Amino acid sequence: MVVAMRDVPLGITIKQIQTVISQFRKIQDIKQRIVNKWAYITVQYSTEEQAKIAIEE
Repeated sequence: MVVAMRDVPLGITIKQIQTVISQFRKIQDIKQRIVNKWAYITVQYSTEEQAKIAIEE
């Protein structure tokens, strides 16, 4: 949905920006959890190949 800026009250625009930032932070948090899980799996298994198998299962 495309809306010209002049048609949108400033309050709504700021709210939308805050929502986008909030969603971006959630995505970053999920990415960090995936990285942490990968590190944990890599430590758990002695080789990278075994870690890949564990993730696929």
